[in-house]
Order: sequence, then C-alpha cells, then structure tokens
Amino acid sequence: MTPGALFARGMANPLRASVMYPPDRSLFAPFRAAATPGSVAASLAAARSPIGLYVHVPFCETRCTYCDYATVPLAGHDAAARDAYVEGVVAELASVAEALPPGTRVAGLDVGGGTPGVLSARQLERILGAVASRFSLAEGFEVSTETTPTQAAADPAKWREVARVGVTRVSMGLQTAEPGLLRRVGRAPHGGDRPARGMEALRGAGFSLVNVDLMFALPGLTLPAWEATLEAAVALAPDVVTAYDTVYKNRRIAEEASRGAGAPSPEDFGAQYDRAFGLLTGAGFASRYGSVNFSRAPGRLGTSRYLEGRLRDGLDYVGVGLYASSLVGTSWRFGLARIDAWLAAARSGRLAAEDLYRLPPRHVEAKFLLLALTYGVLDAARFRARFGRTLEEALGERLLFLLEGGFLRPAPDGFELVPGRFRDLPGIRAALFPDDATPLLDLPVVSPLRAVALGA
Repeated sequence: MTPGALFARGMANPLRASVMYPPDRSLFAPFRAAATPGSVAASLAAARSPIGLYVHVPFCETRCTYCDYATVPLAGHDAAARDAYVEGVVAELASVAEALPPGTRVAGLDVGGGTPGVLSARQLERILGAVASRFSLAEGFEVSTETTPTQAAADPAKWREVARVGVTRVSMGLQTAEPGLLRRVGRAPHGGDRPARGMEALRGAGFSLVNVDLMFALPGLTLPAWEATLEAAVALAPDVVTAYDTVYKNRRIAEEASRGAGAPSPEDFGAQYDRAFGLLTGAGFASRYGSVNFSRAPGRLGTSRYLEGRLRDGLDYVGVGLYASSLVGTSWRFGLARIDAWLAAARSGRLAAEDLYRLPPRHVEAKFLLLALTYGVLDAARFRARFGRTLEEALGERLLFLLEGGFLRPAPDGFELVPGRFRDLPGIRAALFPDDATPLLDLPVVSPLRAVALGA
C-alpha cells in the first residue's frame, strides 16, 4: 500500500491511528511468549544501561472515565493494605535489581497510578529508599510523582514531607476547568478553588518542578471551554503544562467517542492544539510545534527524566507493581493484573508477568516513532543510537511522502512537524505503521460484540 493510501486511511479512521501502539493488542498475538520466572529474568538480563524505572500505585477513590490503567478502589484498602502493597513493591524492586545486569543505572523514577498521592510520605520514602539501596542512580536522576488538586490542597504539610524524602517533580492533574466535563469524566470533586490551593501547597513544599496536566480533544470539549482551561492553567503559574491529545491517545475515550459521544474531527483536534500552542507560548512557555509539553523551566522540556528517556532516547524501562509495563530490548511485558496474585508473587521473590511479548524490531521502532512525535520531531541521532540504522533506511518512501507532502520538514536534529499540521497527525501516524499493522486502520475501535459487553 502506498504511503498516500495509508495517510488517507489514518485520516478516515483517526481513532485507530493513535499514538497508542499497537492499535489493537491482537496484532501482537503471534509474538506472545511464555511468561515464566525464567523468561522474565532473561528479558531483564538484556537491559541496556541506563534504564527508566516506574512504580505503579493502583489505588483510586473513583475511576475516571478516561482511565486506561490498572486501578483498584481505595475503599477497602486502608493504610495497612497500602503498607502491604508498598512492601510488595520493595520486594519486587529487589527481584528486578537482582535480574538486571550488574551496575545498571537508573535515569529516573516515576511513581504513577492510579493515584500515587494516596501514599503517605513515609510510604514513598520506603520506596525511594529501596531504589537508592538496590540500584545505581545516574547523574541527573529525578523522582517524579503525581497528585490531584484535592489531594494537594488537603494537606500542605504532607507535600513538604514528600519533597523532603526525595521527590523532586510533581504533576497535578487539572485536566479541564469546565465543570460539566469534570462531572462527565468523573473528576467533579477536583474543581472549584482546589487547583489554586493545590498549587499553593505544592509551591510551598519546594519541589524543583511542578507540572499541570490538561486534556484536549475530549468528547464534547468546545474551543471556548478549552481556552478557559488553558487560561486557568496559566493562572496557576506552573513550571510546565502538559496537554494530552486524549481522544487520539486513550482507548477508553476513543471507545466512548466511537459509540457516538462526539469525537472531535481532525480539524477540531488540530485547532485545539494550535490554540494551546499559541496561548501557552505567548504566556512564556517554550515548546516546539507538535510537542505536547510546554515549559518555563530553564533547560528542561518539562517531562520527567523517566518519561523523557523512555520517549526521546528509547531507553529500556522497567515497571514494578500491579500490571506495570516494561519494554527491555524487544521484550514487552505486563505485570500480574490481580492484586492478590501480584502481591503473592512479589513477596515470594518470583518474577511474574500477565503478558510477555517478543516483538520484531519493526514494531519496537513503530512504538518509538509514534511516541517521539509527542515532542514534535523524529530525532535522527536518537533513532540511530537506539536501532542502529537511519530514519531514511527505516522509513524509505514513507518519509519521502511526509516530506514532499509538507507534513514534516528537515530540522537540525531530524524531521520536525510542520506548523499547522497537527491536524494531520492521524494520517502521519498511519504512514509510520509497519505493513502488518495497516489492516487494523480499517477496523472500528469497538466491535459490535465488544460494544454489547461494554454496555453500549
């Protein structure tokens, strides 16, 4: 199929031409491997230093409608249950450290979720202490976590303690300032004056970098409501604003949209990004066109060291905790999905996985390229360092099509998105799909049978 035909198919079915790759896990069924303690250990033994390290904290008071991640209700998991989970994380960290090559360095640690803000400073200190004692930390190592406006506002003293125990970057999920949308996505408790009070608490705690997360391309989000959200974020005066293109990134939102909830057109999707780029750069946030990260921190793009290394450099990353994902070389792995089974395995020192795939290099490259575009550029040197060949060799006529079509243009560090072309990202992404992934571009996001299962 020609690159032009792929581009057209992506634009026709943008919910499939997503940054989330693979577009459907069924694509990787032929590459599934036996998930045994030995196969998991062997995958970790192939890690290249430095790595990124991620700890998943699954507890949530409520599950937001857009959430794709493994969560468990906070109700029924009291402080003692959360202590038990933290001790499971500490045990799994020890098993992972033993399986990695000696001297493997960690570039950054993200503690995410779920809602990691439910952990106490003491519990976070326990995790950070285990990382420091079990791993070598790379120069510039950073610890990042996230919270809600409500959690940040509720206990300023706690956040001072969180900073004291070693967390250096924190992200607060504003998502939207539109009250109706907050209710629809399950985040109504986080509105009102909580974002302002939360930011005051985080600033007072002394974190070196404070980020605010926003979501655009939500079903039903209008351009005026999006502008109001952007203005609310600017008024909070964070160091960084991250704007996630939700409907083309998140499968739960895409499924909702595909059932008639009002997915934005690619044109509206592009208009919302372009408004964000203009308003935020006008307010002093630096960004490259196409990047979803906007930073006022000198010398920083704004993302965490863990995420930046994973997305820009293609670092191997290892996830610890309930259903946490890892990608080491060509081995893509997910931890156990049931909390009781995961905890039992972690306590016993048994490396376990719900799913393990041995991916062909073309699919690892595709994951890298689609994620790299969230920074607005396909970085030539980083791609070659990670995969041992050039972008031209990997993409051939597809890259030529994107250049001649005015979608990408040469830049000192590779090939960057042309200003005004954010609206064309579904087609650009589709043009980067390997041949065996392209049939999925024609499938609906939710099949009729699955729609029934989801209660559509």
